[in-house]
Amino acid sequence: MNRLTLPLMMYKESGSEARGTKKRHWVVPTWNHLYTIVSKITYVKGKPKASSTKILDSWALKHKEKIEVLTRNWIEENDWVMTEGRKIYVDAWVYFPDARERDCHNIDKVIMDAFEDAEVYDNDCNALLRYQDFDIDIDNPRIEIEFTVGECFNRKKRVEELKKIKKAEKRRD
Repeated sequence: MNRLTLPLMMYKESGSEARGTKKRHWVVPTWNHLYTIVSKITYVKGKPKASSTKILDSWALKHKEKIEVLTRNWIEENDWVMTEGRKIYVDAWVYFPDARERDCHNIDKVIMDAFEDAEVYDNDCNALLRYQDFDIDIDNPRIEIEFTVGECFNRKKRVEELKKIKKAEKRRD
């Protein structure tokens, strides 16, 4: 099975054309590039309560959609069948565009969600991301992925098994 190769860099624009501050650039998509914090005030029993939530910004959504399309193409080319109720190992090799120090794990949230939406697996809570290596490739920054299907895992059954074990241990004491 071939590795899934994804672009590492995400296109993003910022600033205003009207003010002459418009910037167009390629970034390694970290949390700060992906999410916008939206604040809101709600009233509970007549008193204001502030809260906030994070949402993917429009550039991050486009990047995620691109990853989904590439992943679906890979699924079709490799006859992949979506895993359900199984652990899945996601091995990753990251190739950065330059010598700037970056953490590999800052780029994984949007990718893992895109894999779920593309139907590599039924739920990303069953996916175990394992970074294998990183390097620099100035001409082709990317992420290479290999998927390995693991054993079945049913959380509810596992909790019941552990409760039975705990109950049996208490009886022995």
